[in-house]
Amino acid sequence: MNTHQWMDTLDPIDFEKPTKLFNNICLTIAYHPHTERIGERVILFDSGNLEQAALSRLMPIFKRVDGQSTGPLASLCLSRRPLWIVPVPPNGIMLQNDSHGSEIIVDGKPVPSHCELTETELKAGVVIELARRIVLLMHSIGKLYSTGESFGFIGHSEAIERIRNAIRKVADKDTPVLIRGETGSGKELVANAIHTSSLRAKNPFVCVNMAAVSTSIAPSELFGHVKGAFTGALGSHVGYLQQAHTGTLFLDEIGSTPIQVQAMLLRALETKEIQPVGSRTRHPIDVRIIAATDENLESAITTGSFRAPLFHRLSNFIINVPPLRERRDDIARLFIAFLRNELNEIGEIDRLKTSDAGDRPWIPTSMISELLRYRWPGNVRELYNVVRQIVISSRGTESTIINPITPTNQSILATRIIEKSIKPTINSFRRNPSEIDESELIEALRRNDWHIQATAAQLNISRASLYTLIERSQHIRKAKDISLEELTQCIDTFGHDLISIARHLEVSVRGLKLRMRELDLL
Repeated sequence: MNTHQWMDTLDPIDFEKPTKLFNNICLTIAYHPHTERIGERVILFDSGNLEQAALSRLMPIFKRVDGQSTGPLASLCLSRRPLWIVPVPPNGIMLQNDSHGSEIIVDGKPVPSHCELTETELKAGVVIELARRIVLLMHSIGKLYSTGESFGFIGHSEAIERIRNAIRKVADKDTPVLIRGETGSGKELVANAIHTSSLRAKNPFVCVNMAAVSTSIAPSELFGHVKGAFTGALGSHVGYLQQAHTGTLFLDEIGSTPIQVQAMLLRALETKEIQPVGSRTRHPIDVRIIAATDENLESAITTGSFRAPLFHRLSNFIINVPPLRERRDDIARLFIAFLRNELNEIGEIDRLKTSDAGDRPWIPTSMISELLRYRWPGNVRELYNVVRQIVISSRGTESTIINPITPTNQSILATRIIEKSIKPTINSFRRNPSEIDESELIEALRRNDWHIQATAAQLNISRASLYTLIERSQHIRKAKDISLEELTQCIDTFGHDLISIARHLEVSVRGLKLRMRELDLL
């Protein structure tokens, strides 16, 4: 059944009354062999035109965020025969692949002929992989526009554009600003952008994490103290408020401010004066306050842990920073920007060079798909951690490798999800273990710090095969053979730096840990 025959089986459509959904369907490039094209986009049914749209090597024409046309996807891996994108009013889209062109994977599932997408799915964003070379995000969008000034933020989603617009409106004021958002979403970046765009930009920008300031020293840290104010006050101390004089004071985690200190802070903001601990003298201050929190301050007011007057004083202007999962079309932009930065630092930026049409890309499209579909509870900070894991774990190897040992539980989950997505790519080019001589084996182990997964990936063999080669070798020591005396000497030399000990003994960190536990050293 061709597309027109399929459409004839539907109920009659009133094309004169297009729904708002179809005015807003956008395709954003999340991955392309030419990585500079990531972030380009196109509106499919512009001006209410509900004719089917074609997606292929030659169409549609994508644009940069500044409106400049850049052309079609143009990858030689894509078929000229299109995937048809058919509107199904009032609230759906049909993807029709009857022509058997390029391989299509939608949200991780192959599409042999066609699939239907609901309004809910489109609003959340649908990930489309084409020929395992290109990844697109199909999503609904209000409008496409670029502000020009980036304020240091990466991305052009509607959510991040709203943040930029808010910064422009409030930056040149002295109005206190309350920035609200989940941990890792970039609240400090927003605060810094407000300061650097303000009339105070050349003056101090002082950051204070209130969660790290204990109740006992908070008055001294904020307002300062004079010599002899308390036991141990051997000299005078200038507090954060005075340090930020003529500039901006950023109070992060404001919800963690001790209740007793909140009253003192409120008085200082109202009187524009501070009185250092132990002093009888008041000092005038000229400070703009920007506060940030991931807590529900309204609930904290109800429970009595946060003062309502201070909340109202700080929240003259509120900026809500969206979580990363609400700006999915920025995930790929952030990912590739972080990746370029990290690869450049270790001198491996060539990994991102454009590859030939038939070559396997260094970044598998399945990984990008997982990145886009993951919820990112740790937000942008978590994404950055994952990028670092990819770059460090893959250093010196040809394959993309994920080491699941990461700083946070959220990142552990993310890297395991992505690791799962790339296993087929890593395992699809297996070598015969008999081809690997002992010198190559030992060199690969040393290069990867005896990390089994990374070494197996570099050699393009399975972990089981690698273990077999290690067992057969007469020149590779096993962790179980390390003596108590040798380990004790290493601990005296390196402390409990397990990575340095493992590197010195030429064993894996995992094997070292097991041996140390056997000997009650860990």
